[in-house]
Amino acid sequence: MSIKEELLHKLFYGECSESELIQLCNILKDSKSEEDLEVMQVLWDQMDAIPTIEPSVSTRIRSQIEIMRDPVLQDRGGKAKTISRRALIWKCGVAASILLLIASLASSIWMKDANKLLTVSTAAERHEIVLPDGSKVNLNLNSTLSYLSDWTDTDDRVVWLEGEAFLNVKKQNGKKFHVKTKDLTVEVVGTSFNVNCHREETEIYLEEGKIKLHMAEAGIQEMAPGDLFIYSSDKAQIIEQRSDSAKELYTGWKDGHLFFRDMPIGDVLNRIEENYAVKIKVLNQNLLKRPISTGVPTANLETAVAILEKTMGVDIALSDGVLVIN
Repeated sequence: MSIKEELLHKLFYGECSESELIQLCNILKDSKSEEDLEVMQVLWDQMDAIPTIEPSVSTRIRSQIEIMRDPVLQDRGGKAKTISRRALIWKCGVAASILLLIASLASSIWMKDANKLLTVSTAAERHEIVLPDGSKVNLNLNSTLSYLSDWTDTDDRVVWLEGEAFLNVKKQNGKKFHVKTKDLTVEVVGTSFNVNCHREETEIYLEEGKIKLHMAEAGIQEMAPGDLFIYSSDKAQIIEQRSDSAKELYTGWKDGHLFFRDMPIGDVLNRIEENYAVKIKVLNQNLLKRPISTGVPTANLETAVAILEKTMGVDIALSDGVLVIN
């Protein structure tokens, strides 16, 4: 579940806080996509629930929106044309959201200093992020992390992750730390752990400390140091759950290496594709299920290819930007 989808879910179920509503506005303010029609309308409907908007301002905004509520518009040729309810909601919603965003700049409306949603995305380079509370995140390649710029007035510390990251979370009394992925929510006190949601499930490896996993279909699961947990919300099931002391298999990437132990070649190649942003074509599909154990550097594709050739007993050639395994 993306950041926007998470906030929309909370909004539609009446669980969206004021700071989360601000987050959603920041995400939607430049959006013109069809899927945001109902969202804009909900934002408009919830305007009365924001206590810091003055009644006079609210009335002025509503009066401007009312101008757009006539379902009959004139086209360029002077002919009247009827627009759909969804199109009408879109126009009203866009106007409401824009007016709210403009109004929020004034000191008398909403908040004096709107909390901004920060997003860090990586492509070919990893990135270390220091969060507002001093916690540190090592963000892997082709990954995205989003979080609020200030957690002073928030109930919890929340980050949203797409891809893979290793987190070292500082303990803060009375304020929990949550990592949200498309599959689940990780509840943290103070700990170090790895989260990988690159593929169709989310993989969690706990290095030290203690965390809780919150899953819509599978309830709450506690993890202890050395635990590995893989869960898919699409399949609504736990894929794998076991203890593993070989932490380098799950966290080695942040130190420059990928390690594999008895892993099917197909899964190994998926990790290679993710790490090097390359495409791989396997001519002999029977290879994919064969397990191998090896390790490759994360920053040198040529060396990694040489190691894989020797380990797998194959030839690997680069053709039109694709690694072909023969």
